[in-house]
Amino acid sequence: MITTSAGPAHVVDPGACSGTAADTLGMVCRAAGGGLTRGEWEEQVPEAEFVERCPAGP
Repeated sequence: MITTSAGPAHVVDPGACSGTAADTLGMVCRAAGGGLTRGEWEEQVPEAEFVERCPAGP
């Protein structure tokens, strides 16, 4: 997995941590603070139908 935030890219091997490898979507959702809201989706991806990518968590 490669991540960046307007700076250097970081290469991460999710297989190095079995808990992360078992729940990659959950890990990404937690790291990003959740998925796009419907409004954000319509602004960023107007040509695609809205899809909830990150399940609601505790």
